[in-house]
Amino acid sequence: EGDPTGMMRRASTARAARAVAAAVALFCVAAQCVAEVADGGRVDASSIERRVLIGYQGWFDTPNDGALQGWKHWAHGSDPPSASDATFDLVPDTSEYVQDELQATGMVLNNGAPFKVFSAQLPSTVDVHFSWMRQYGLDGVWLQRFLTDIASPTGKNARDAVLRNVRQSAERHGRCFSVMYDVSGAPDSTLVEEIQRDWWELLHSNVTESAAYLHEGGKPVVAVWGLGFEGNPGDHDTSYNIVNWMQLNGAYVVGGVPFHWRTGTGDSKAGFEDVYAKFDGVVPWSVGRYDSVAAYDSARAAVQLPDVAAALGRGQSYAPVIWPGFSWANLQRDPSLFDSIPRQGGKFFEAQISGAISLAPSWIFVAMFDEVNESTAIFKAANSTAYVPSQGQWLYLEEGSDHYLKLTQLATEKLRAR
Repeated sequence: EGDPTGMMRRASTARAARAVAAAVALFCVAAQCVAEVADGGRVDASSIERRVLIGYQGWFDTPNDGALQGWKHWAHGSDPPSASDATFDLVPDTSEYVQDELQATGMVLNNGAPFKVFSAQLPSTVDVHFSWMRQYGLDGVWLQRFLTDIASPTGKNARDAVLRNVRQSAERHGRCFSVMYDVSGAPDSTLVEEIQRDWWELLHSNVTESAAYLHEGGKPVVAVWGLGFEGNPGDHDTSYNIVNWMQLNGAYVVGGVPFHWRTGTGDSKAGFEDVYAKFDGVVPWSVGRYDSVAAYDSARAAVQLPDVAAALGRGQSYAPVIWPGFSWANLQRDPSLFDSIPRQGGKFFEAQISGAISLAPSWIFVAMFDEVNESTAIFKAANSTAYVPSQGQWLYLEEGSDHYLKLTQLATEKLRAR
């Protein structure tokens, strides 16, 4: 297997070889990790078609997890999250996690119990998440892999640990997984090098050989999110070459593209039409692009219907993004942004499920499984004021802790039956 573009520099060969060797040791999962799935078979990871796949951040850390990342994504600074320093609005339901692996924040719930949070560095955390996916019949995840994280040894070690946890739990619970690179915030000067080095490492470390790793047409599926967005790194030629290199090295490449990718307007850079056409599949990012059922209906008619026709017409797979709501007041430190796009008890999400199914897409992307910073998470969250901190402004799910897992299950069943 060569490097068809010659873009991997000779000077990094020794470093790459050492990295591959380390990765092989890190990611080789023993056969005994693959156990029988008790409640209903394994997801077929051989095709992306008719799959409902959920974005999985896996970026929450705590000081007790050994990753040296502190309270990453729970708090703005190095101190424990508090009413004035937390970075999340939606409060997770942590009742089913291994309790002595949770870490206390210093905040107290309205029911008097200490408020504790989880770390995705710990295998038990990720295993709870995948056990829910199995319980509710969900297909699997796109594991987000941030270039800004893997650029440093500490960050890369943390992301590698989450990848290992996801692989192990996907295999154990019969779900599928795939890697989605996120280029947001990465420097232009190292964009190509970072993606190529990391994907080359994963290709040669048995990650994509997992029975749970998603494939299409015999090729491992990988996504790159963020190319072509206004304000993101990657000019036209760099972006095209990244996609081309991955395809030449045997991957089925999906693009997380701007909502207005087809017209090259709005959130999209101009002149990227052939970059978007180069992808094997596209996922136009719709989070925040509409704020009500009526606005969604308009966007579906004006944007998504022509999108799916354009993509499928030239042989690309197409996946609409569906999401339950949005709130990021604590992340932005702006109280006016609290519950800015309400969930409406699930009605907003249900409308998108029905609309997405009617598009007859190749597959569907759900944003997101565990995203509590922007409050798009579908996993189990607090279901009453008793289970949120006594100080601060917090989102909880009156409709039930697992309501959005059930709705995602409904979406999965509907797409399979189409």
